[in-house]
Amino acid sequence: MRSPIRVFVVGLCLGLATPAFAGTYSAFGPERFARTTGAPNVFTRSFSALDPGAAYTLRIVNGPGSMGRISSAVVTLNGVVIAGPKDFNQQVGLFESPVRLAASNTLVIELRSAPGSGFDVIILGTDNVPPTIRATMSQSPNPAGWNNTDVKVTFTCADERSGIGFCSPPVVVSREGSGVVVVGTAFDLASNRASDDTRDSTLVRSSSCFNNTPSVIRTDGVSNSRTPR
Repeated sequence: MRSPIRVFVVGLCLGLATPAFAGTYSAFGPERFARTTGAPNVFTRSFSALDPGAAYTLRIVNGPGSMGRISSAVVTLNGVVIAGPKDFNQQVGLFESPVRLAASNTLVIELRSAPGSGFDVIILGTDNVPPTIRATMSQSPNPAGWNNTDVKVTFTCADERSGIGFCSPPVVVSREGSGVVVVGTAFDLASNRASDDTRDSTLVRSSSCFNNTPSVIRTDGVSNSRTPR
């Protein structure tokens, strides 16, 4: 007869090492657009945004690498001209403008300059909203807080703005004994770090992430050697 398992779930949120302020992420790009010969080049791109209400910035790096700089172009987002011919010349290496996104977006770029010139385009979003991680167990323990069979712990992660960069895969707990700890991790595409979430359930407490500093949250209850009924 196998010994029982008592599982304690720990929510842990991790991210990449970045300073403690709101992170940025790419809502579009970066993508390079190059001028060829003949009629002006027209490029059309469609993309979606998880959170249209967030703050976004369209950034153009003119003449990246060995490319020549664009002297005339039109950049349109959802029918609104963001940058026109007056915004480009051989002295302009960087162009930035705040933009508004919709759930579905269309970006149109027209290049009119000399062949061989071009620029890179990226639309950056700002994310200061923590992702969430929630752990669930495949079966509930008995009234004494024990399980007599293997327990599968599944983590569900979500982020309403930049999206999830990593969410821990399920963990099967089969080691016998008390005080077994399961750890889940989550971080979003803007590298946000952890902040505590006070929502609990009997053996699982969730946590959220904000700006990459680990935060460990243990479940309620105390591990002991009591024999299950």
